Amino acid sequence: RTGVSMPAIGRMMVPIEASAKVSFPKDSVPAINISKFEGSVASIPVTASGSVRYFPDSLALDVRAAVDGCRIEDVLAYLRRSTFRDALNFKTDAVLNAEASAKGSFAFDGNVLPEIGFRLNVPDAMLVNPKIGMNARAGSEISASGGNGKPVDVDVRSLYFNGEAIYMALKGKALDIAGKDPLFDIDGRIATSLDTIATYLPEGLGIAMEGGIEAEAKGRIRLSQIDPYRFYGANLTGFLRSDRLKVAM
Repeated sequence: RTGVSMPAIGRMMVPIEASAKVSFPKDSVPAINISKFEGSVASIPVTASGSVRYFPDSLALDVRAAVDGCRIEDVLAYLRRSTFRDALNFKTDAVLNAEASAKGSFAFDGNVLPEIGFRLNVPDAMLVNPKIGMNARAGSEISASGGNGKPVDVDVRSLYFNGEAIYMALKGKALDIAGKDPLFDIDGRIATSLDTIATYLPEGLGIAMEGGIEAEAKGRIRLSQIDPYRFYGANLTGFLRSDRLKVAM
């Protein structure tokens, strides 16, 4: 076990289990090979393998790592036994799967990146919190690839949260995310019910709210266009509307 200490949450013991086959091959530069790494960090199962060669100005990488079938409920169960007893009072059947890989040179100045791959998948899952009456479903499927002379692109195939108070759905791409002016291709919608959110607020907080807000956006926009003086150049359509809106404090 190892401890993590932060002023906001105090000290928390994090259980870590790991086993691996490690070798230091004879080479012209310092190198390490790792195979059959299997570990668990706070109930998160991790596997990994690969090799790293160390040069004065860069690293030569060929590494892979994965989280396969991580039950989020197991992670929450551990956290509830430590510092976050009250903050994580909900149940879920969500399962997280993730893969990451890097192959090629990584320059310490950041000008050269290895070829990378990443995938994150959380199939449709329930999120229930009886204490506040939350009953929602959520899921995601996100991937990224690029590097080694190619732009790094992120593909959000699905990201959604469907609850009584908040609905959010997003899909799209972020192209050349590591470049000077990334391009975002988005298709998203969000809707909130302030009446429902008000029922979740603790009594005596002194906040009353009514109404709802709904927004939608679809199209393309560059990072440099997220600016009041350059927004006109974006190719976006959408709306923002409310049937009624009242907030009193």
